[in-house]
Amino acid sequence: MGFYYSLEIQCGYNDSSPRQYHFVNQNMSWTEAQSYCREKYTDLVSINDMNEQNDIKQLIQRVNSSAGRVWIGLKDTWIWSLSDSDFYRANESQYRNWKPSQPNGDGDCVYMDNDGQWHDGQCITTRHFICYNGEISCTCLYLN
Repeated sequence: MGFYYSLEIQCGYNDSSPRQYHFVNQNMSWTEAQSYCREKYTDLVSINDMNEQNDIKQLIQRVNSSAGRVWIGLKDTWIWSLSDSDFYRANESQYRNWKPSQPNGDGDCVYMDNDGQWHDGQCITTRHFICYNGEISCTCLYLN
């Protein structure tokens, strides 16, 4: 089994419990990664705004600078894996950070490079991934 790094982020929302991000150093398909995250945490990471985008980008660069491509929770018609509407504030579920010329029809699942830009890709491709645990909220605290 691989290992994981955790990044606990507290983002200035008024919640008292922070959302915790977990980089999983195992290669899995998007569907396997989603199942793993749902079993061990809450789900594959949903990125709701530029602040979370930057936090996730920093996590990837810190722990995975060589591989640099990780699954995030966006799939198919660009809907987040976590579909609970109570989770998102206004327009958060609509946030996107596509690389120019993306999506280009290469696949139905989304990964993020260590530069923070998103790409569509084949869901069967195996990659590292990021899970999250907890509710909305965001201080950067690195845990190993």
